[in-house]
Amino acid sequence: MQNKLIKFIVLIFIPFLLGARTPSFKEKIINWSKYITWNVDRTKLYEAFTTVNTNLYDYLSTNYVQKIYQEGNSRVELFKKINSNNKKLVIIANGGSFIHYYNEHRKMFFIKNVLLKLNGYDMMFVDLRTGYANKFPAENEDFIYAYRLSIKLGYNPSNIVFMGDSSGGNVVVSSTIYLNDNDLPMPRALVLLSPYLDVTNSVDSRNRNRFKDPLFGAFKENIGIKIEKYMPYFIYIKDKSNRYISPIYSNDLKNFPDTLIHVGTNEILEDDSIVFAEKLKKSGMDVKLHDFEDQFHVFHLAETDVSMNALQEIVEYINNLGNKKEVKVNKEILGKIKFDVKLEEYTDGEVNEIFEESGINIETSKYIERKNLKKSNRNYLLKFKKS
Repeated sequence: MQNKLIKFIVLIFIPFLLGARTPSFKEKIINWSKYITWNVDRTKLYEAFTTVNTNLYDYLSTNYVQKIYQEGNSRVELFKKINSNNKKLVIIANGGSFIHYYNEHRKMFFIKNVLLKLNGYDMMFVDLRTGYANKFPAENEDFIYAYRLSIKLGYNPSNIVFMGDSSGGNVVVSSTIYLNDNDLPMPRALVLLSPYLDVTNSVDSRNRNRFKDPLFGAFKENIGIKIEKYMPYFIYIKDKSNRYISPIYSNDLKNFPDTLIHVGTNEILEDDSIVFAEKLKKSGMDVKLHDFEDQFHVFHLAETDVSMNALQEIVEYINNLGNKKEVKVNKEILGKIKFDVKLEEYTDGEVNEIFEESGINIETSKYIERKNLKKSNRNYLLKFKKS
């Protein structure tokens, strides 16, 4: 009862308190939270620390047009500058443990802190098919279909940037590896925020930073089991070390796009970024890794002094990307732009046993997801859900 009371105070009362505090004060509170022994609700934490006001919506409605598309099973939102000839695009794959679909709050965060500060770019959000009812490669298919759509809309791959945080970083990297493996048009660059790139959970930081990470650390149970329990996207896949599942195990990354990676030294996912950056360097690729001291998972969303500086670094990185020769994409090549990967899987019975061992009632989880979707403005996803 006492632990529940403490959790209620931190997750409910403190967010209201922090609304009027400074970025530096927010950072102190976040770093303090690593000493708590239960995991923090990331969605509540991020929303408590970020701000989106009505003036932003007014500005967007006056200066941008929002267009909705469907490509394959993928629903896409495009924010395009009104009366603009923008030919450049950032495509966002949101994080959320492969379970949570992106929300209005996170979308507006990226618009406010990235899109509105870029020169000559539009922004596209992919409504990934997330949740327990979907499995690999659904989200990768959605992302690649959105990429194909962007080319159909007139954006050349040489002017497209892929951006993903956390699980979205995995979708971005594994999808790019697939494009590279199949000699398909590549984006101009990648921007990765705390990407989850080792699904085997073998990197040293899983345990090294276990008690420093306020969002994933300090678990009593095995950290790998804990992550898999809340990230079931790959649960059917037998070989978690496959490069399309765990990109850090991809050894040939030649011809990969320029890449910017942000991560924090307090993250259990820290080494995912470090190892992948080393692989890119060994392949002779242009990669910039910024490992932020004492920062937590996707700290950018907290709008602290450090996170605002990091966001500015991202904006400058994208704005300063040099021009590359446009890639010719004919109908034949366009038709090949899809994520067509088949890997050896466990049976439904075997997967159900895994869920039961993790304490998850999978049918109840799917039911709750469908019920929540019916209440949301994303109920169109129901027809795409697969049991």
